[in-house]
Amino acid sequence: MGKKIAITGGIGSGKSYVAEYIKNLGYPVFSCDEIYKDVSQSLSYIEKLQTIFPECVIGGKLDRRKLASIVFFDEKQLKKLNAISHPLIMEKLYEEMDKAEGDLIFAEVPLLFEGGFEKDFHETIFVKRNLEARVQGIIQRDKIGESEALQRIQNQYSLEYVESVIQRDDIPCRFIDNNGTLNELKIQIDAVVNDIKTSI
Repeated sequence: MGKKIAITGGIGSGKSYVAEYIKNLGYPVFSCDEIYKDVSQSLSYIEKLQTIFPECVIGGKLDRRKLASIVFFDEKQLKKLNAISHPLIMEKLYEEMDKAEGDLIFAEVPLLFEGGFEKDFHETIFVKRNLEARVQGIIQRDKIGESEALQRIQNQYSLEYVESVIQRDDIPCRFIDNNGTLNELKIQIDAVVNDIKTSI
């Protein structure tokens, strides 16, 4: 079994690009977002959501945009959703990672620290990016307004909190700064992956 590496960072930080770049380097890379797409289509999951968010299930199908508009503006509702979805997503993720071959196996885990999953991985790559760039990235990607983009960011743990958890619990973590050019980002990714590889 290879070394499990989590790729995380706040919403709009660019972690998906980092994950895709590493995948193109030839490493197995899994995505919680992709797994969620499968989980969210399962009948048992939809039935569970229907009891809590009935307005988000129409004709037996989940309206993901409607669900997002509810949970991203209400922390209590978000916690209810996460309590249902997180265990299912992570169970599937671990199954897929255990089947993968290679010395290094990566997974993009957006809510790594919020879900308390950081100790399930050998190391973490945390992607950092300034607030303005994150907001603009979310607006362009999700076609939403600035206030909603900011709300989504505020619903996640702050970088300062994550750093305190890393220090307190001695979590092996490497940071990538996504505030420069694309080429500078690629150089950082190469350096981090090579450093992890040589530490095996």
